[in-house]
Amino acid sequence: MDREPIVVVGAGPTGALLGIELARRGVGCRIIEKAPMPPAESRAGGVQSRSLELLARLGIVDELLSVGNRVKATNFYSDSKRIMRVAYGQLDGPFPFMLHVPQYETQRVLDRHLERLGVRVERGVELAGLSQHPGGVTLEARATDGTRHELSASYAVGCDGAHSAVRHQLQMPFTGQPYDWEWVGADVEVDWKYPESEVHLFISTTGVLACLPFGGGRWRLITPKVSSGFSDHGSPTLDDIRQLAAQRGPGSMNIDKPTWLGQFRASRRSAPHYRCGRIFLAGDAVHIHSPAAGQGMNTGLGDAANLGWKLGLVATGRAPENLLDTYEAERAPVAQGVIALTHAIMKVFDSTTPLRRVRDRLVPLVSSNRLVQRKLTSRFSQHWVSYRGGPLAQSRASSFGGGPAVQAGDRAPQVKNLRVGGVPTSLFDLISRPEHTVLVLDDGKPASPSKLTKRLAPYKGAVTVYRVGGSDVGDQSEAHVADPGGDLRQRYGMRPGWVCAIRPDGHVGYIGDAHGLHGYLSRCLLPGPEAFEPEPRTVANLERTPFSAVC
Repeated sequence: MDREPIVVVGAGPTGALLGIELARRGVGCRIIEKAPMPPAESRAGGVQSRSLELLARLGIVDELLSVGNRVKATNFYSDSKRIMRVAYGQLDGPFPFMLHVPQYETQRVLDRHLERLGVRVERGVELAGLSQHPGGVTLEARATDGTRHELSASYAVGCDGAHSAVRHQLQMPFTGQPYDWEWVGADVEVDWKYPESEVHLFISTTGVLACLPFGGGRWRLITPKVSSGFSDHGSPTLDDIRQLAAQRGPGSMNIDKPTWLGQFRASRRSAPHYRCGRIFLAGDAVHIHSPAAGQGMNTGLGDAANLGWKLGLVATGRAPENLLDTYEAERAPVAQGVIALTHAIMKVFDSTTPLRRVRDRLVPLVSSNRLVQRKLTSRFSQHWVSYRGGPLAQSRASSFGGGPAVQAGDRAPQVKNLRVGGVPTSLFDLISRPEHTVLVLDDGKPASPSKLTKRLAPYKGAVTVYRVGGSDVGDQSEAHVADPGGDLRQRYGMRPGWVCAIRPDGHVGYIGDAHGLHGYLSRCLLPGPEAFEPEPRTVANLERTPFSAVC
């Protein structure tokens, strides 16, 4: 019977990213997928700014940017009059936009990186049975030719979508409600006056029409609340799409050359748990919602990034097993927030609401407020995701003058204008490796062997330490980062002698005085030999564009 430390069921974007996060840490994994071929149709189309940051850490974002369309704003119209605009230009980071790209392109980029890391997706293999015992998990797999074989693993993760076989095997409920209507979608060529650098959502008494640009004159059109049975095949025709667009859109839409015509239903549901012993759920297998605001795939990618580093450390014996309990504690509130956001959008911009006139007067006033704009942009882009107050968010900061500008649990914001050895760099470049990063702000004392570095010696291989000072001259026992303008110090609200530990998923784990760092690391790590070998020196990571050069 074959044995791997981790078996991932489902090879969509969530499963692929999880496999990458495990493989780059030297953890053996197998990925099985029921579908014999990658999907040819485009499902999710929007890759949000936070997801682009996650992919950039892997050195693969440039490949995706080259085939996607950068969307700088989302516009909402009522009877063809714009009532709200959410602009991404104010985002704090290297990707102040949403990338609209067919999901099969995102899948292709992830699959190619998996192959470079030595992981091959086993397609045409279906999960037929699942059981677990104190030492691991046993999975029964069934190939398309009917043959069966067993897989044995330390852990298993279900990334197999809304109809998850893993969730069904666990007999775990998927509570919630379906929306009471059909949705219709099409990928088509549209000739009209609206810019393809922005999303346009039109609301009228006849219904809602969302128009998402792929670039090059091609758009995805999605409209909810339609009657079923457009054709004998259950999918709309091009004439159906033209008729709906004429009724619900702004007019003068010349629609042609479809590459996808589909009809689907949507629900808002979630499972009560993300973990059952040695089995985990991620992505659509544990939460689903309406397609409003393009959150679904991105939330799944966030799940994979969160679980990947934790599972990698536990599988290599470098973290306590209870670290895995923090996955549900951190990600369940995020999914609930996404479900609430997407449902609120559906309610506020419902074409049949009796409060339409009140909405059309209030929304422009409220949404024009700068604070509201920042919050909307943060929500849409998923920059809002924070684990403040969670089991791994720890700080030990003096109350004098207020707490740090960045708090434990927050997404670590980008800082440019840094140098290492005289070479320009950025914070995102420094934290792109798969281990924890600890920044130590120079306290101005004469250089000497760092007591902190000695205390961190048991975590060698799982923690990288940088000493941050104002010039390029630093303690030779540590990697030294020059922050000549004090940008990092100011952005993070750090004081001399403070430390900031940034997790492998790009969130701040600890910020404060050095004495509290050990307490945080002891929750995440066990002392021992190096946790994992460096990533293979592939063309992909040798030629990656540094964050400091992006956008």
